[in-house]
Amino acid sequence: MRAREPLVLVNGIHAKTGGGRVYLEEVIPRVARIGRGVRYQVLVRPTQEARLREAGVETVTVDPPEGPAGSFLWDQTALPWIAWRRGAAAVFTPANFGPIAIGRRSILLLRNTFEAAESWKGASARVRWRAMEWMSRLSVKSARGGLVVSDSFRRQIAARFDVSPESLFVVHHGRSEIFRPAPQEGDGAAARPDPYVLIVADIYAHKNLVRAVEAFARAAASRPGLRLAIAGGEVDAGYAAEVRARAAALGLGERVAFLGSRPQTDLPGLYRRAVAALNPSLAETFGITQVEAMACGAPLVAADIPVAREICGGAALLVSPTDVAAMAAALDRVLGDASLRAELSRKGIERSAGFTWDRTAARLHEEVLRRLAELRDRKGTAQVP
Repeated sequence: MRAREPLVLVNGIHAKTGGGRVYLEEVIPRVARIGRGVRYQVLVRPTQEARLREAGVETVTVDPPEGPAGSFLWDQTALPWIAWRRGAAAVFTPANFGPIAIGRRSILLLRNTFEAAESWKGASARVRWRAMEWMSRLSVKSARGGLVVSDSFRRQIAARFDVSPESLFVVHHGRSEIFRPAPQEGDGAAARPDPYVLIVADIYAHKNLVRAVEAFARAAASRPGLRLAIAGGEVDAGYAAEVRARAAALGLGERVAFLGSRPQTDLPGLYRRAVAALNPSLAETFGITQVEAMACGAPLVAADIPVAREICGGAALLVSPTDVAAMAAALDRVLGDASLRAELSRKGIERSAGFTWDRTAARLHEEVLRRLAELRDRKGTAQVP
């Protein structure tokens, strides 16, 4: 029976770290277990294979070049050949771009904000982001649409790429089941012993951490025991240095703790013990850390950007990310009002229940089936020529 089902290859080579890795390890095993009407195989690098096989996923090991340029080239040359040789009905790539040569048989998931490119310093970083945007635009137009992780991002991509919003389908992200409000053994090992405001974000410019440090300095002026904890890797070393320098200039010293990149298993404890969570980002496509914070019951102050209004739905205190005084006032309000913290915590837990990886997987599988049916209607077959 499985051999007769259309084969969909999942291009997992780009999902090595961060959100891409989480998506590959959380969503794809769930989609494979659903499996109704589709057989999924995941193309992986040797370093990715063990974890997916342990999760019961059928994998095919490939050896594409390292680095973005080599990976892009592999997508456009080797991947169509592999799809043809394996008789794949479609290729799903959860990485903004895909093999242009296979047209509508390429199913894309757009999940990275291109607005971030505006804030990166250095020619090489800007060239890399522009190349990614150019490849994504070509991929979306060739595939005549794709999947996006939020409705606000759908509108942004439709305008930016000049494509019909109706050709873009929303598949929200979810959150792991480890993110829940009940205290767990080991929470204290992950968290600081003193009261702290938590930011979970890799450190680069569009995460807006310099303003966040400035806002914290104002809100914490009358709270000498309060700390700011930032959990995230220093992706942009130059910007990380700016954040550290600003904290030092404001006299915060050890009151700002840079925790570095933390394993996902540490994050629930960090959220649960935080007095408040802060998400000051200037641009996001979904905001998974917002969902994680809400799921753990952390009172959330977040940037008032379109996706936060969509995802948080009134369960967070939203504030302009460019107004330091307003951000400080919002933090001060949450820190000083126990009843408001309890209300935000309750609303956040309720709101986050709608975002699970099971729902993400079910929605993704639904869209794969829809695309395969469309291909059969158009061509009379779902096989790659």
